[in-house]
Amino acid sequence: MIDVKKEEKLRISFIGRLDATNAPEAMQKVSEALKGLERDILLDLTDLLYISSAGLQVLLRCAKAAQAADRALFVTGANPNVREILKISGFLTFMKEV
Repeated sequence: MIDVKKEEKLRISFIGRLDATNAPEAMQKVSEALKGLERDILLDLTDLLYISSAGLQVLLRCAKAAQAADRALFVTGANPNVREILKISGFLTFMKEV
């Protein structure tokens, strides 16, 4: 579901679906990964098939952590459906696509 790697950026990869059934677990993993944030965040959505409003809250947690730490938030690999959700919800206004 979620894979976290500390590379040049903190890479958080989401796999499958990010919805109400797994968002609490995802939020917990993301919150742990964001403690003491010292680098930019890269959200890898290459393998994310679906995201709901509960899943968007997980991404918003990443955005708030990046802002609080004065770091950038990047997103990559969103399929057309997920990208459209990010666009409509306004998330692409504070995420940089790479």
